[in-house]
Amino acid sequence: MEYYNEQQPFLEMQSLESEIELINNLEGLKIYFEQIIENLVDDLCNNAKEQKVQIIETVKDYIDENYKEDISLDDVADYISFSKYYLSKLFKEVEGINYKDYLIKVRMEEAKKRLKEGEKIKVVACEVGYSDRNYFSRAFKKYTGISPGKFQ
Repeated sequence: MEYYNEQQPFLEMQSLESEIELINNLEGLKIYFEQIIENLVDDLCNNAKEQKVQIIETVKDYIDENYKEDISLDDVADYISFSKYYLSKLFKEVEGINYKDYLIKVRMEEAKKRLKEGEKIKVVACEVGYSDRNYFSRAFKKYTGISPGKFQ
């Protein structure tokens, strides 16, 4: 109850006491407590998953706001006060791709949008976090399969 800081239906004392009083053998008591423990473990696992997703959503928001900058995994880990190793593992677990690939995806999707709008390649490269136009062009081609010029 202290973990939840609130009352949970399956941990309500009056209900527990009432239900325990109705059980008249040890086997029934064992099954009853196994069920309570199973519910508790399931609930704790669900809470842990939700917390992981919330953390990664915070990271993704940070990336969305700062992808134009040279942001490393270290920078993001410092921002949320996690070790870069744990953050890397957690990001991969929740998103299914690693941090660097996600950052590239965000940058390239924004670059595609800007190129479609007719912006110059050099400007787009800078606006999505690449200071070197040639490096941007190689990265764009690797991501999309075609050069930025042909994409336009």
